[in-house]
Amino acid sequence: MGEVDLASFRALLSPDGERVLEEVAARGGADERTMLGTLTALRRRYDAGLVSAALTQVRLRDRAQAKFGADAAGMYFTPAGVEQATRAVVAERHARRYADAGVLRVLDLCCGIGGDLVAFARAGLRVHGVDRDPLTLEVARANAAALGVAEMVTLGGGDVAEVPLGGWPAALPLPRHVIMLGTPNRPPRLARRLQRLWPYRLVNGECGRLLARAEFFTGLPPMAVPCTIVAGTGGWRGGWSPFGHDAHDGVVAVAEAEMDGPAFLAQVPVRHTFMMNDRRVRALLLNALDGVSPSGAGREER
Repeated sequence: MGEVDLASFRALLSPDGERVLEEVAARGGADERTMLGTLTALRRRYDAGLVSAALTQVRLRDRAQAKFGADAAGMYFTPAGVEQATRAVVAERHARRYADAGVLRVLDLCCGIGGDLVAFARAGLRVHGVDRDPLTLEVARANAAALGVAEMVTLGGGDVAEVPLGGWPAALPLPRHVIMLGTPNRPPRLARRLQRLWPYRLVNGECGRLLARAEFFTGLPPMAVPCTIVAGTGGWRGGWSPFGHDAHDGVVAVAEAEMDGPAFLAQVPVRHTFMMNDRRVRALLLNALDGVSPSGAGREER
């Protein structure tokens, strides 16, 4: 699947871009049986780069239907955005809890492509989204407009650590429950091994560097509220694996996800990349949001 860059994405929002998107969808979208004919026909009338960008976007919309349902057909995505976005049903429950609690405004830091942002706005909350990536911010803005909530949304770019908090509550209440999906709570061995390689440093930047440092994890404050940790066990094990025979999800070992404090550890046979889309993981997450997740220390196999 092709990449999405800022220039090609902005071109998709132009009148020509909208027409190409409509025609690609009308001609069968990402169906391999019609793709060649679609590309040939459209490239006679439109810029080849615009046609390729439209085809990539239609493919991403197809993938996003599992998370966003019918809304996906009119939304915009990046490959990373599809993977990282909160599933709509989860975002809606989250937003309803805020609305039911009387919240009027939400500051959505690291807002991504706007899945949670749209859910907050649909629940009647005014929301300000922040993301440091210009492309991701443009996609969030386009999604707010496409789904009819632009008047409830403002957006700003920059490092979330430097966002001015003037006008926002000085003290925020602690969450009732924290959920971690495949989150390392000590330096993962893959990060320690790969940090010497320049592609790893280029792709992961400061985040990748911190992941490999034990002092980063030991400097984190202790968890003060109940926590559910979902650790995947779907990674291959054996002498050839960097994890040996330890249970892992392909990126993080179960032992690396464990933490001290009031944490409940649920092990699910799923790989890291697909964890958010796994029905068992979704059930755990929704149960926790509904207040029926197990609390206190413990373990569970699924």
